[in-house]
Amino acid sequence: MYIKIILKGANFMEHNQNGVLALIVLFLGLVFFVSGMVYHLWGSF
Repeated sequence: MYIKIILKGANFMEHNQNGVLALIVLFLGLVFFVSGMVYHLWGSF
């Protein structure tokens, strides 16, 4: 039973890590997109 709880915790941590990684990738993509738009707008002035 104790081992089962540890395994469940490890599985949750792994799943959470994947979620955090996905959020970081999405955030980076958003930052690149916004900075690209700003750069494009500034270049046209």
